[in-house]
Amino acid sequence: MYQFEGFDNARVSYETFLKVAEPWDFPQWTGAVKGWLLGKPGQYLRLEDDYDLDHYRLAAYTSGLDWTQDWKRFARATIEFSCKPYRYLKSGEEQVSAQAGESLWDYARRYEKTMEEMIAANPHIRDIAVLEVGEEVRVP
Repeated sequence: MYQFEGFDNARVSYETFLKVAEPWDFPQWTGAVKGWLLGKPGQYLRLEDDYDLDHYRLAAYTSGLDWTQDWKRFARATIEFSCKPYRYLKSGEEQVSAQAGESLWDYARRYEKTMEEMIAANPHIRDIAVLEVGEEVRVP
């Protein structure tokens, strides 16, 4: 578990379910899910769920994905995240359009945010060093 500004991270677990068209599709789909979760190891990303639609957390995947195939086309697994101890209000976000020559760093400085917060709020941005003109930037 990580420590963040004097508070311990919260551990959040989700019981997940996977349904596939045919039983032999499991290796392909479980591999895709695992690759997606492990694609940015240790990096905090935005985590939203259906339990609290007004907030999100910054979370890093920590463990899980030992799939149990209980039925022919259904499997389940418990996945765990290490979340920063704060929840962020979605209503507090501001969305702006990038201007020529701007980077995500420019917005982090301007709005007094960390790069970690900006990257987590903007997973859709491919190149954080050079934003495209008109690209939408979410400021948490």
